Amino acid sequence: MLATADAAFRLAPWHDFAVMLGSAAAALTGLVFVAVSIQLATLARDSKLRHRASTSVLFLFTIVAASGAILAPQSPRAVGAEFLALVLTASIFGYRGVLAAGEQRDTLGRLLLLISTPTSLFGILADVSLIVERGYGLYVAAPCLVITLGTTVASAWGVLSAAAEEVAGRLGD
Repeated sequence: MLATADAAFRLAPWHDFAVMLGSAAAALTGLVFVAVSIQLATLARDSKLRHRASTSVLFLFTIVAASGAILAPQSPRAVGAEFLALVLTASIFGYRGVLAAGEQRDTLGRLLLLISTPTSLFGILADVSLIVERGYGLYVAAPCLVITLGTTVASAWGVLSAAAEEVAGRLGD
């Protein structure tokens, strides 16, 4: 138990994880940004899709920033404080996009809302664990980051699929 608890608060063992996660999120941020740019006219007409798209970019960038926090030479307490600031900021600014996902009639949007809420709460618990250096720290934060990456990619895909359907519907008229 001691080795597990110790690794929960040492940043060096998490280096490769942070590089992998940050690189994936950075690449996906760019891809989503380009895809959204291509569908900009369609997204401009639908506020719910627009909020979901902007939330996807925000959450992906939050993962990039969180990965950078792990890689920066600093204490686990500082990482916990930075994670907490990131989670709270993303939650506040991404709230409309998460709500829009839940309000849309698609099953994916509702499922993403169902997953993202407890993930955010577990993320906050992980952040506090890092700040006080008690509990499981990065062992709880890491799955929250991975789940957030997965749900964000799924949400972005849902946005782009809905935008494509709207364009196809207009072309079919």
